[in-house]
Amino acid sequence: MSLLSRSLGAAAWGYTGTLCKFILQFSVQSILARTLGPEAYGVFAAGVVVVSFAMFFGDVASSALILRAEIKAEEARFAFTWQLIVSALTTLVIYSVAPTIASLSVGESAAYSIRVLSLICIISAFGGVSCAILRRSLSFKKIQIAQVVGYIVGYVFVGLPYGLFCGANENALIFAWVTQALVTSILYYSFAPHSLRPLIFCQDGISLIRFGVNSFWANFGTWAINNVDRIVVSHKFSSVILGYYANSANLLASPLSQFFSTFQQVAFSAGAKAGSRAELARAFSSALALGSVSIAAFYAVTFGAAEKIVLIVYGQKWVGVVPVFQIFCIAFTFWGIGSLITPFLWASGAVKRDARTQILMALFLCGASFGAAKHGIDAVAIAVSCVFATRAILLLRVSVSIFSLSWRVILRLLASIGAYFWLTSTAVAWLFKNNLAGLPNVQNAVVVGLLFVLGIAAPLVLPAFFGPAYRDAVLGMFGVVQRGLVSLKMRRSGNYRAQKMSDEV
Repeated sequence: MSLLSRSLGAAAWGYTGTLCKFILQFSVQSILARTLGPEAYGVFAAGVVVVSFAMFFGDVASSALILRAEIKAEEARFAFTWQLIVSALTTLVIYSVAPTIASLSVGESAAYSIRVLSLICIISAFGGVSCAILRRSLSFKKIQIAQVVGYIVGYVFVGLPYGLFCGANENALIFAWVTQALVTSILYYSFAPHSLRPLIFCQDGISLIRFGVNSFWANFGTWAINNVDRIVVSHKFSSVILGYYANSANLLASPLSQFFSTFQQVAFSAGAKAGSRAELARAFSSALALGSVSIAAFYAVTFGAAEKIVLIVYGQKWVGVVPVFQIFCIAFTFWGIGSLITPFLWASGAVKRDARTQILMALFLCGASFGAAKHGIDAVAIAVSCVFATRAILLLRVSVSIFSLSWRVILRLLASIGAYFWLTSTAVAWLFKNNLAGLPNVQNAVVVGLLFVLGIAAPLVLPAFFGPAYRDAVLGMFGVVQRGLVSLKMRRSGNYRAQKMSDEV
């Protein structure tokens, strides 16, 4: 079975859970955003920026376990021990300096948010090794069950009731995230239990730590690229403006984050099992072509229908974020293309090259964001778009070198993606302005949903428009799906005949 076939098979359960999470997240966040308002989201965002960075310290050695041919008991104990130690220290440091961090951000009101959310570092560390074991075995069914159940308990059973009945403030979001992390970690461990006995040293401990350090720098660069602009906005503007900025970015990043939460785990885990560099290169080419076209199509529709989407999801008081919202559509298209590349670089062993690119872009974004902040949050969003575009180009340059791809084919793909984005976004904007003006939100929601389906499906009908890389990827995907259906039909037929023979006996 090819790497693409194995990846698609592993991703089936992953994306079933991803779809469930996206629907839940979209519904819950829509209600909470209307109830809490931008100020609460601004205070919460200040804590999220700090804690999401701190959580990277906890991955001391667990990600390295995915690449092991066999995970030994002492390796799991070693990774678990150091993950808890480092995460506990990180939680203690954040808790201690929370007032200082808050004063440099949106104000002292964020100190409580940062302190409570710091507990997520150690909570997530508890399930980190179990999650790595599940990822290594491509058990994405169990991973998605844990994540979906965690989100339901955290946000539906805790966040929503608190926000609606106990207090319309940021505590609803804080308590929901902590509960989600706790339930998810417990389920990870129940699905992949391991010894909890501490172990400070093991035979291959140095190699595990070395990989963990390299992955930390790569993750740090990714975090910085995604959060430096928010740090600048939190420092330069009020919590309300931060709420506008962060929540518009979160709404657009949410579907992409849900997609990559599964894709990157599947691609990295399956890529680590690739039989050869050529097989990995073919899988990369297909994933890049299919993923980049689909991401661009999604954000093209979003760009054209930006005002309608903001009104449908957040309501009238959020309509001021539409210009930033549209700029972010372009930014996240580039970010998505770059993120498609990362897991394949890791699987090929090029973690350091990925880390260098991410950190370089983070430094670039830091300076660009500070300079752009003088001209408002729209200018900061434009700076983010430029950095994400540069990051995608640099990562493409590294991947072309590693996988021996043709620049001519890659440029043909990118040019067609740009043309499709412009054509689709222009057509959607014209449709709403000239033919669908004045519709109520419910009807607008139906129209937007249909446009998403059409916009994403259209490239599959005309694959030649996007060049040979995309055409070959589409044909390969259809071939894998067809073989899977035939295999499923044969298995069912065999089971039916076996059951019939058993009944006759």
